[in-house]
Amino acid sequence: MPLDIWMGASIGRRENQEDWAGIAALGESDAICVVADGMGGHAAGEVASQVVGTTFLEHFTTAQLSTEDRFMQSLRAANDALAARIQGAPELSGMGTTLIAAEITGDRLFWCSVGDSRLRLFRNGTMIRLNADHSYGAWLDKEAHAGRITVEAAANSPDRNSLLSVVGGEAIDMVELVSEGLPLFAGDTLVIASDGLDSLSDHRMLAILSGNREENAKTVGQSFLEAVEAEQRRYQDNTTLIVVRL
Repeated sequence: MPLDIWMGASIGRRENQEDWAGIAALGESDAICVVADGMGGHAAGEVASQVVGTTFLEHFTTAQLSTEDRFMQSLRAANDALAARIQGAPELSGMGTTLIAAEITGDRLFWCSVGDSRLRLFRNGTMIRLNADHSYGAWLDKEAHAGRITVEAAANSPDRNSLLSVVGGEAIDMVELVSEGLPLFAGDTLVIASDGLDSLSDHRMLAILSGNREENAKTVGQSFLEAVEAEQRRYQDNTTLIVVRL
């Protein structure tokens, strides 16, 4: 199926843009899309996301391997590149980044993710969050749902935004890899985004998609970014997204 792809970003209310995103064509209707959300203070987050994102994309587009091996080899190469950068500049120690990489091949979707950047599928008026959320907040919500802690304790924890897994040049604690392929259909929309987009509720996101059902990926993506800015959040995080319409 033909792909309509658009990539955009907003710095929000932050001093630096620490997100990174990239797209590479793999064929007439095939592509790999990558979003990385860096962290570490000062320019370190920007360095981490750029090193990991560019290294991952470079290895993924050149490796001649199975889908699973190509994802994992690219992730290892990106993590090793970050480790080498930290070794050469110890002042950057502690930096890291999330990573979500989504490959569209014909009518199938494959992905690899670390951290809390999101992969969402919009289909027939519904939205599905496809990838795992490696954040402490997600773990707290599961504990609350199981009745082991209260909903209030989960919602008010000061550590909700802490990550359980990042690409940081050391062993990666949690990696989600989906290599069997999720079927895609004409009319589907994929949104690959950093967590800055989470300032919008699921209901608001669906409303934006519904209002732009016949529009192209650029119009959809710009509508998302405009809606994030309209929230006027005091500490709005960077928001970076890639929209893919089939």
